[in-house]
Amino acid sequence: MLKLAVADETRLPDLLRGISDFARRNGTRRVSIRVQGEYTDAYQGIIAIGGHVRWTDLRMSLAGYGERRPDAGVMLSNWEI
Repeated sequence: MLKLAVADETRLPDLLRGISDFARRNGTRRVSIRVQGEYTDAYQGIIAIGGHVRWTDLRMSLAGYGERRPDAGVMLSNWEI
């Protein structure tokens, strides 16, 4: 998944379970989600429900033009898109 958003971070495990269930019922063997390093709670939560680390992304930004995190919730996104 290259884009994923949830308004309440505590609901992220429910959303991921729903996505996983949908994928399983449709014959998909795995779901990949990119998680930015700034979302440490989300990252740890994904591992806590059985997620596996496949790779990591190094995200760099120009000083003064950093990525802005939303005030609430989680916005997981691939920069290239």
